[in-house]
Parts: sequence; structure tokens; C-alpha cells
Amino acid sequence: MATVITVDRGNSFTKLGRFENGQAAEFVRLPHQAAADMAALWCRKPIDGAAVASVQDDMEDLMAVLRDVPRCIRLDRNTPLPIGIRYETPATLGADRIANAVAACAEFGHGASLVVDCGTCITCTVVSAGMLLGGSISPGSALRFRCLHEGTGRLPLVGPAENPELLGEDTRTSIQSGVQIGLRAEIAGVVDLYRAQFGEINVILTGGDAPQFEPHVKSTIFARPNLTLTGLHEIFQYNQR
Repeated sequence: MATVITVDRGNSFTKLGRFENGQAAEFVRLPHQAAADMAALWCRKPIDGAAVASVQDDMEDLMAVLRDVPRCIRLDRNTPLPIGIRYETPATLGADRIANAVAACAEFGHGASLVVDCGTCITCTVVSAGMLLGGSISPGSALRFRCLHEGTGRLPLVGPAENPELLGEDTRTSIQSGVQIGLRAEIAGVVDLYRAQFGEINVILTGGDAPQFEPHVKSTIFARPNLTLTGLHEIFQYNQR
């Protein structure tokens, strides 16, 4: 049985996927310090390969766990890909955005797709005709809450509300309205702009914060919480041909 591990180390969490004979078997999302322990647990059984993406340079713990895996790919600008990249600064393009684009192409073919990844940052990535075209990057909700607190003299640091009200009636609820409902409107508006430009476009929502925005995007979307891990598996498979 061929077993492949995929690892996506983001700014706040590490996500791991385990694939058996090309099929997803297990996904986990863990704090960075716990991810190496989970990978080591999986590696107690024979592992045939691994693919790793990271937005951070600190990967020694995980790479030490994976050092004996026969075929281990760390996604970078030199990794062969099943898609092309039309981006003026490809060396600065996040590995997670590349993996997302690969997964979108694998699922939806060469039609236009927009991947909205809701994590520490909100990234929009457009892929069309097998080519990653670009997109946008903006702060995610946690960064916005923190920025309001650290960039002002009096605004408190608050967290998200489960059901924020549009009309904030005190400072806390006003901040929650501005951050959360503002982000909902931003994502929905960006989706509308891309639909106006590309016409038929698949909209794929992923990332840890995606569930809080999914119900508020009016157009048809596809929720894929483990899109990056799936894209890494596609890249691994491509490199074994």
C-alpha cells in the first residue's frame, strides 16, 4: 500500500494529510510544536513519500522526522509542476498558493478557478488554462483584530464573535462588526469582481477561517478545507512520473 504524507506549515498552524494508494485517508490541523510528533507517529509505519510546503523557514523539526522517507519533496520555485506560472515575481509566490492552484486544476480542469484561502492572510489565487495568473493578499481576521489594538492607543484586543452584529453597540462589538462583517463583504465583493472579469469561474473556499465566511458568499462556491494538502499530493504524484 503506497502511503504519502503531505505537510502544509502555515503562519499559525501546521496541517498534515495522509494518502493511501492515491486516496485521502486522514487530515489533521495542529499547533506547530505538535505537528512533528504526529508526523513521527505516522512514520512508525512505512512511508513511501512526502511533500512539504511552508511559508516559514523554520522546518528543522519536521524535516528531521521525514529524513528517512524515500522520496521527500519540499515545494519551492525549482519543483516541477503540472501547471505553469505567470507571475512577475515567482520566487515570492507562496508554496501554499501554488499547491492550491494545482489542486484546483486537478479537480476542475482548465477552466478558470478562484481559490480564496482564509487563514492568517486572505489570499486569492486565479488559475486558468493550466496557468497560475496571480491574485491578491490581504490581512486575515486575527491580524486585523491585532492591528487595531497595536496600532492605536485605546482600542482593546478582542476576538471574533460567533454571530457578529452589523450594528456594534459598544467598542468590542463595533470592532467585531468592522473586522468580521467587513471581511465577509470584502470576500463577497472580490468574488463578484472576478466573476465580472472571467465570467464562468469556479470559486473554491479553503483555510482555517473559511467556515465563517462560506455562508455569506452569495455565489455558488466549493468548500475544500484541505485543498493545499491535496495539491501537494498532486505535485508529489506528478514528480514520480
